[in-house]
Amino acid sequence: MKHPATLDDFLTDESRMFRADPKGVKTVFLPENYKELSCILRDANVSGELVTVAGSHTGLNGGSVPMDGGVVVGVEGLLNVTLARGFKSFTTHHQLHGLMSYAINEDETEAIFPAGASQLAVEAILNSHGLWHPPNPTEKLALMGSIVANHSSGGRSFGFGTIRDYITRLGVVFPNGGFKLFSRGDITSNEFDRFNFSAGSQDYNFRRPTYEIPNLKTSAGLYTRPGMDFLELLTGSEGILGVFTEVGFRVEKKRPYKSSLLFFEKEDDAFSFVDSMKQFRLDGEEYRNDPDSQDLGILTLEFFDNNSLRLTIKVHVMIMEPWNRDIDVYFMCIFC
Repeated sequence: MKHPATLDDFLTDESRMFRADPKGVKTVFLPENYKELSCILRDANVSGELVTVAGSHTGLNGGSVPMDGGVVVGVEGLLNVTLARGFKSFTTHHQLHGLMSYAINEDETEAIFPAGASQLAVEAILNSHGLWHPPNPTEKLALMGSIVANHSSGGRSFGFGTIRDYITRLGVVFPNGGFKLFSRGDITSNEFDRFNFSAGSQDYNFRRPTYEIPNLKTSAGLYTRPGMDFLELLTGSEGILGVFTEVGFRVEKKRPYKSSLLFFEKEDDAFSFVDSMKQFRLDGEEYRNDPDSQDLGILTLEFFDNNSLRLTIKVHVMIMEPWNRDIDVYFMCIFC
């Protein structure tokens, strides 16, 4: 599992603002299953070795960069899921990953994908089944394990909620090497705000974080709330609690959507428009309960400033004769 030839690929991320000293990185491991990952983390834990977990290096804050040395664990080789009751397993070949497996339940309401599968692959596979993943993280090359670890959620979270709301199952290897599959509802914080469970030979009994989370979309710190499911704590934990091997989440039947572009001369006008549109936000529950409806509200609002528009026109051929490029313009993209 040692791949010194790939070391340079793990020394920076998409921002190119962080670069690790290769002399400090002892090796890169690319485990292909939870047993290999378990051995790596167990040995590192015993020896006190620093471990940096890396996905597809699409991050911008250096989280996947081994700035302090140690060993790197790349999850790109985790491309298979375990058998689950009530699910049908599939094997497919994807141009980015080669052979990989995934599973969809009989009702086509849940899917399980390996941690090493990219959002691009997941979208394509779900589309072939007439399904989609509502939160829709923006970075298509991000891996599913990284998406959940970072609580990545795209523009559609305006209507559907964040990825935390959709997670149903996680395979986790803990720092001591213990492995466990968690399903939603298995472990919740009790009346004393504590979690109790076993993984491998280790018993866990600890208190959930008790600070209050503001009522807004955020990925800062560990999520917490009274009576929470352990999956909620794991989502967004950024490798603090463990490394994911597979991810299960709710899926929806895919439906057509409409889009519009609206232009504003003043930034404040664009923001005021967003405030006025919140009342028309899509109701995720109504969407699921009314599969035949095609008009249930706004699922996303995307804001672009004039610099974004100029960059888009520079990169892509767009004809917008009425627009004077010397005048600031702001626009909103609406999907419903």
